[in-house]
Amino acid sequence: MTNNNVHILQEFVQFLKKPSLFDQKETLNTPFMLRVLGGFVVIFMIEILAMTCMQVLVPIDEIPHAMEGLLNDKSFILVYILAVFIAPILEELVFRFPMGFAKKYTGFVFYTLTFLFASLHIFNFELEGTMWLYLPILVLPQFILGLYLGFIRLKSNVGGSILVHAYNNAIPMVILLMAKLMGLEGFM
Repeated sequence: MTNNNVHILQEFVQFLKKPSLFDQKETLNTPFMLRVLGGFVVIFMIEILAMTCMQVLVPIDEIPHAMEGLLNDKSFILVYILAVFIAPILEELVFRFPMGFAKKYTGFVFYTLTFLFASLHIFNFELEGTMWLYLPILVLPQFILGLYLGFIRLKSNVGGSILVHAYNNAIPMVILLMAKLMGLEGFM
């Protein structure tokens, strides 16, 4: 990990303590996006760690994921386009774009929209009965991602958060495609 990646993560942690609008925004250029994606790799590993811990606490294998049904009903290409292009654009415009206009209550708006973004992802699961009690644990990875996406949006613009969100969604989609091509669909 380069010094630039460490720096952006330090900035991110400082930002989480007291979210506010940045005086100067970063331009959405290659050096900035490389730093952002370097920081994202660490955030993604934290998401994976959270999901691993989640599997210890929650019988995750018993909770059907909506993506399974979608992949059974629709073509992979359609699901890929929805997950990697359409969803990031729509979700970032709804949950991150408004953050840039919250001058006085930036922290409140930042954390509220991040919570709402994470909560929306409960529909990724087909829950019934007491499984709803697992809500905070199930959406923890999306909450962590939402924090980073909000930081990127305020540090640069909504285009940066859309790109990182698309990258985040592309990773599991590529893994699913590779599993499908190798005949390991039941493995996932």
